[in-house]
Amino acid sequence: MVRRRRKGRKSSELVKFIFLSTILLSYAYTKDIKAALELSLPLIILGTILWLIIISIFSDLTSSTKSSRRVSGRKSQLTAVPVTQKPAEWSIALIKKLEWKRFEELCAGYYQAKGIKAYVTEHGADGGIDVLLYEMHDPDKIAGVVQCKSWTNKPVGVKEIRELFGIMTDVGCSLGVYVTTTKYTSAASSFAEGKDIKLIDTQQLLGLINELPLESRKDLLQKMTSGDYTTPSCPSCGIKLLSKTSLKGKYSGESFWACSNYPRCRYTMQNPKLRN
Repeated sequence: MVRRRRKGRKSSELVKFIFLSTILLSYAYTKDIKAALELSLPLIILGTILWLIIISIFSDLTSSTKSSRRVSGRKSQLTAVPVTQKPAEWSIALIKKLEWKRFEELCAGYYQAKGIKAYVTEHGADGGIDVLLYEMHDPDKIAGVVQCKSWTNKPVGVKEIRELFGIMTDVGCSLGVYVTTTKYTSAASSFAEGKDIKLIDTQQLLGLINELPLESRKDLLQKMTSGDYTTPSCPSCGIKLLSKTSLKGKYSGESFWACSNYPRCRYTMQNPKLRN
């Protein structure tokens, strides 16, 4: 309102200035007030008409420009915010897309959906036990240990399965489960035979999830895809890593993940596409 009043006041003052200037110039030319009025009146009328035409054209141009800016602003706002559609169902691609921590949570979530008490441990991304399973009739007794490997290409070898078997012995449980997003070597499969060790790959994990009741599958899907489920987490700090690019050395120009708590935490991880 204040701006509009100021603009109206300026326009009124300008009209008065033109009106008085025309009369004064006419009087200076004719040296007679009556003749000056007769001469200035047509000029004032003509000037007023021209002024109104100019004001009308300028107003239309301004209105059109503002309207165009509003429309283009809305378009740019719509295009600037990408619409990310959440997965509607479980798939191998989705399981492989989960970051390592979310993958561990998926493995624990599967057992929880089966009514088994399962907890993700807090020791980090590699080594030790990832998920602990407890007896249904004795919730304080460990029934099994689960090791999870969210790898891209590298198959799980016999070394990893031997380590799992050693953990089973240390904990004192008879069940060991290994879940990976890749495959197992023939040596790893041979070692697991005859022992209470289950080897589960992506295809088998997907099959187990699809055997769950529909509501359990939907609930598990919603939990696993909430928030950022693809950016890897720091195993030491538990926060999301930042994407960085190496500026020197033999890895110059290559991307990697680094903890945002640097230099307090110096954990780094290769780009997920190259890490295995």
